[in-house]
Amino acid sequence: MIWSQQAIVVESIPAERANFAWLLRRGYQWGNSWSFCELSLDHRFRVRALRFLKGSGHVLKGLASAGVSLFAGKAALARSLQTVCLGLGMLTGLAGYKFLSYQFPSIGLATKPTDCPEHVKV
Repeated sequence: MIWSQQAIVVESIPAERANFAWLLRRGYQWGNSWSFCELSLDHRFRVRALRFLKGSGHVLKGLASAGVSLFAGKAALARSLQTVCLGLGMLTGLAGYKFLSYQFPSIGLATKPTDCPEHVKV
């Protein structure tokens, strides 16, 4: 990797990613992947309990801020709901469900790896 203070960076964002639903889905995917990866490295009860508390905390934090963000504009509401989705993704990952966002790009799908066809098992 190279860093340059003078570099000019241009990033184009596809139209299908510039919407509310994609932002929420991305938050869910991030939380789900985070839990799933963490649990693949460490199966101890303590790690599971901590992830459960963190996921629940994100859901509660997002819900609490969603009420206030209704008056702060669309961007604030999107951040609040994305936090809720992050927590929900963590909780479903903790339960063993893997979000297959690239397998089914229009909707995504959360399935337990044992329920997946052989070619998508993780």
